[in-house]
Amino acid sequence: MALINSKELNDGILDMIENPLFKIIPHVIIITDLSGKIVYANEPIKNIFGFLPDQLKGKPLSTLFTPEDMDFLYPNLLFLARNNKKFEGELMLIKRNGVRFFAYLNMLPLIENNFTLYCIQDIDSTKRLKQIIQTGNYDDLIKMANGIAHEIRNPLLSIGGFINKIKKVCELGEENLKNYQNVITNLKRIETMVKKVQAFVSLPKPEFKEWNIKELMEEVLESFQYEAKAKEVKIDQRLSDTYLYMDRQLIQKVFSVLLENSLDAIESGNGHIEIYDQKDDSFLKIYFKDNGVGISPTDLPYIFTPFFSTKVHGIGIDLATVRRIIQAHNGFISVESQPTRGTTFVITLPIERRRKIRRELLENQQIE
Repeated sequence: MALINSKELNDGILDMIENPLFKIIPHVIIITDLSGKIVYANEPIKNIFGFLPDQLKGKPLSTLFTPEDMDFLYPNLLFLARNNKKFEGELMLIKRNGVRFFAYLNMLPLIENNFTLYCIQDIDSTKRLKQIIQTGNYDDLIKMANGIAHEIRNPLLSIGGFINKIKKVCELGEENLKNYQNVITNLKRIETMVKKVQAFVSLPKPEFKEWNIKELMEEVLESFQYEAKAKEVKIDQRLSDTYLYMDRQLIQKVFSVLLENSLDAIESGNGHIEIYDQKDDSFLKIYFKDNGVGISPTDLPYIFTPFFSTKVHGIGIDLATVRRIIQAHNGFISVESQPTRGTTFVITLPIERRRKIRRELLENQQIE
C-alpha cells in the first residue's frame, strides 16, 4: 500500500492521491505534516530509495537526508513549508543502503491542509552522464598528452646521457663546444616542456580548506619581487581580506602563472600590474591587469586551449592548467585584451560553495 497513514490525511489530500493521474507519476511523492513526519509515500519510493512505503510510516523526512544537511538545509525546508514558501533545487539524498545520489526536489506547502508535498526526481545518472559528455573530449586530449609526454621523456634521457658521454671521451673544439651547449640547452627546454605536460595531465584534485586570498597572494608576490624590480614593473596589490574554500597550492599556482604572463608581456620600464578584487554575497572576482603588449584578437579565443601558444618557445600548457584549476574550484576565468594596451584576466571564485539555505538558519530571518 502506498498510503501509509490514511487517518492522518484529510479528505482533500485523499482525493488528490486517489486521482488516477496522481498514481501514474513516475517520481517519488512524499507528504509530511508540518513537523516533517511522513504520512504518505507512493510506490516509486521503493525503486529510488529502497524503502517500502509502509516502512516509512511515521518516520521523519530527515531519514532521507545526509547528515551534513541536518543542521541547516533540512530545518530550513521545514521552516519554508510552515511559512507557505515553495522550494526547488538539486541536493544530495541518501538511500536505505547508505548510497548517496543527486536528486531534484520540488516542495509544495499545502498549508490549508497542514501538510507539505515533496516531489523527488532521481537525476544522479543524468547528472553524471552530462559531466562525462562535457569532459569527454577534454579527457581524451589529456590522455593523449600523457602518452606523448611519456614517449618523449624516455628517449630524451638517453640522448642527454649519450651527449655527455661523447663530450667526456672526445676533445671538443670551440665550435663543437658551442654545438654541445646548444644541444644541452634544447634538451633542457624539451625536458621542461615534458614536465609541464605531465603536471597538466596529473593535476591533483583540490583539497579544500579555508584560506585568506590576500595572504596567499602576498606569499606568491614575494617570489616575483626580484624580477619585477629588474624590469622596473610596479605591482599594485590591493586584495581584500576574503576567506575562500580552496586548495592553497593550486590557487597559488594560478597566481604565479598569471603574474609570470603579465611580466613577460611588459617591456622593461614603466610597467604596471594591478591586482584587485570585487565581491558580492556569492562570488569573488580577482583581476590581474597589466599594461603589456596585449593579445591579438585572432589569438584571444584560443589562449586557454591546451598546446596553443603565441610564444616562440611556449607549449600552451600554463593557461590551460589555470583554467582546469579554476574549474575544479567551481569558478571560471575570462580575459580581455587589446594589442599595445594591455591584458586583464578575471578569475571568478565562489565565496561560499554551498547555497545560503545550506549554511544559515532561516528561522528568525525575514523571508520574501
